[in-house]
Amino acid sequence: MAHAKEQDDSIFDFLYVDRQRLALFVAQLDDDGVIVQSKRIVGSSMSNQGELKGGIPSVATVGGTISDAATESAERQFDASYSLPLNALSILQSAGRIKKEAADLTLGHIVQLEGIVEIRDIDLIKRLWDTFTKNLVDKAPSHKKGTVKHEVSVAGNVLKELPPTTQIFVRTADAGYWGMLNGADPTFNSHFIGLKHGTRIQGTWQVIGILDALPDSEPASEETTGNLLSDMSSVINGMRTLLGRPFDSYGITPLAIFRPCGQP
Repeated sequence: MAHAKEQDDSIFDFLYVDRQRLALFVAQLDDDGVIVQSKRIVGSSMSNQGELKGGIPSVATVGGTISDAATESAERQFDASYSLPLNALSILQSAGRIKKEAADLTLGHIVQLEGIVEIRDIDLIKRLWDTFTKNLVDKAPSHKKGTVKHEVSVAGNVLKELPPTTQIFVRTADAGYWGMLNGADPTFNSHFIGLKHGTRIQGTWQVIGILDALPDSEPASEETTGNLLSDMSSVINGMRTLLGRPFDSYGITPLAIFRPCGQP
C-alpha cells in the first residue's frame, strides 16, 4: 500500500477486505505467519528508602537503610485480526509486490488502483428484475419492443440462475477493471451501499487487487466441436457478454478497498 504508513496517525476506512487471501499472502512472506492474538504485559515498580540510625549509649552506634518495594503488572490481550489488512498490505509493499497501474502489467501482478468504484449487487438486481424490466419494455419504442423484450427475457433467465454475487467496476484515469467481491467479509454490505449510493460510490478509492485478466480486442471466436459440453462455451460467453466483464476491461480479484479517513 503506497501511503498507508506515511503518518503514524493515519487511519483508513476499509470498504472491503478479502481477509483469507491476505492471510495466505502473509503466511508466505512473514516467518511468523499470521498472528491471530497478541499479548502485552505492562509492569511498574515503586520503592521507598529511609535511613535507620540507632545506638547504645557509651557502647556503640549502628546505622543502615530500610526499603519498601512494590511491583504491579497488568496483562492485556489483543485481537490481531483487526490489524491484518494494514499489516498484510504493508508486508506486500515492503516486499515490492504491489505495482502501480502501468502499461507493462502482466497477469498475476498485485496492483494498486485509484479511481471511482461502482458496486453491482446481483442479488438485489435479481429481486428487482421483473419490476424494472417491465418498465423498461413499456418505455421502449414500438418498433423495438419485441427486441427489448427478448433480450430482457434471455438476460433474466440467466440472471436468476446466478448465485447472489457482487460485482465491482473500478474506473481509473487510464482503464476499467472488473471483478467479483467475496460477500463473506463482515465489514461489507452491498445492500447498504446500494441504498446510500446506488451503483457508484462517491469519492476516490484505493483498490488493491490481483490482476487476472487482460482486455480482449474482440469476443473470442466460437468453434463447433460436436460435443455438447464443449458447445456450451457459447452459452458461457453469452452470459459474460450480458452480465460479466466487458471485453475492453481488465479483470481483478480485489483484496482491499479503502480510503483515508478522519484527517485532522
